[in-house]
Amino acid sequence: MKQSLLDKVKDELSKVIDQALVDRMLEHYKELNVNYYMGRYKPSELEGAQFTEVMMRAFEYLTTGSYTELTHQLDYKGVIEKLERLPSDKFHDSIRIHAPRICRCIYDIRHRRRVGHTTGDVDPNFLDATFVLSACKWMLGEFIRLYYTSSMKEAQLLVDSLIEIKIPIVQDFDGFLKILDPKLSIPKKTLILLYYRSKYGATFDELRTWISIKDDNHFNTVLRQLEKNSLIHKNEGRICITHRGNAYVVKRVNFQLSV
Repeated sequence: MKQSLLDKVKDELSKVIDQALVDRMLEHYKELNVNYYMGRYKPSELEGAQFTEVMMRAFEYLTTGSYTELTHQLDYKGVIEKLERLPSDKFHDSIRIHAPRICRCIYDIRHRRRVGHTTGDVDPNFLDATFVLSACKWMLGEFIRLYYTSSMKEAQLLVDSLIEIKIPIVQDFDGFLKILDPKLSIPKKTLILLYYRSKYGATFDELRTWISIKDDNHFNTVLRQLEKNSLIHKNEGRICITHRGNAYVVKRVNFQLSV
């Protein structure tokens, strides 16, 4: 089975961070995403807070070779102060300062912002969860940027994949993307999958497999028409959606699930 993007991240981070921390960190990260995109904002915030607790232990491990056991209470303030005192010529500012402070902010949002909100059109839990999700993606992206040992091009693709747009109508089964509306046309399914994959794009074979297409000639015709209309772009064996394609999907596709 083809390795998923998160599996690639796991393999790379496990080279520099304890495997138990990496597994737990990505478990919370996955649940954070699932809860957010299913509209479960409070559980999403909880997963974000738990993600940061593991992330802080990863900072400990990277800088000292050991970390606070997962079964023990983490001293956020103490860890942050120790990280800030580390030499800047040995450890990147993202590890010493930026990410730890973001972790504390996320933790406080989840555990201390239990006050009443004024009435308004926007759910404050949605705003909080959106910040938490973006911040966690940024921190995980920094880990990849700083510690990825393979090609820089592949590292950039992995970082880009962390900010790709997730939509309920697409479900990821260990790297197999399934569109949950079988009534959609092949061109729309193609654009939705490429929209979901964002800058990472997809290969011809990946799209053909995900959409369950048996006639390659017909699918090539679909792709040529989409490219002719400037909705997709093909380059070096990969197919990516264009800005015009993104606009088309946002305007003409219902992302929500219906039964």
